Amino acid sequence: MPKIATKYFWTTLGCLLMAVAINSFAVRHHFVAGGIAGFSMILYYLFHWPAGITSFFFNIPLFYMAYRYMSRTFCIDSLIGTLIFSVLLDSTVFLQQVVQVNDPILCCIAAGVMEGLGAAMVYRSDTSTGGVDIIGFMAKKYKNISISTTNLANVIVKYKIKKYRLQLSEKRRKNRTHSSCGFKKILYNERWTLDLL
Repeated sequence: MPKIATKYFWTTLGCLLMAVAINSFAVRHHFVAGGIAGFSMILYYLFHWPAGITSFFFNIPLFYMAYRYMSRTFCIDSLIGTLIFSVLLDSTVFLQQVVQVNDPILCCIAAGVMEGLGAAMVYRSDTSTGGVDIIGFMAKKYKNISISTTNLANVIVKYKIKKYRLQLSEKRRKNRTHSSCGFKKILYNERWTLDLL
């Protein structure tokens, strides 16, 4: 029981760090985070759908993959981790109005480091927040590919989607340089933090 409590303590703390990073720093400059959360953020920017709820529903098909190719325990842990992250992501939306950091470079560095630390806490607990994390654990198990490498590939795909698919207003087009720069720095800082830990 103490071992399980410790696992979910670190999982919850890691999810909280990631949620705070997204709502405090990433959303303000329309940056996109890693994993399924990144796709949910794109839909949030376009349609204002709650990112946490959207992220959870996107993860449902991936829970089957976790059960089929990993283990029942990992599937349950991933389900719980995803639920915790989704709840915290929507519960910390108020930080978008509280934290006022206008420097996009500072925001992308803070978001990348905090997300990396949070993800590392979750991974060290042998659980995940669903989505690309599940695919990353599978790649690590079957192909010996690091989770951070899988996450990097996913983020690059989302970057291309964000760059070519979103219909930006004229005002957003003027800020595209900052957004692209911040997105690249977030993925770099997040991957660097994960590899360090």
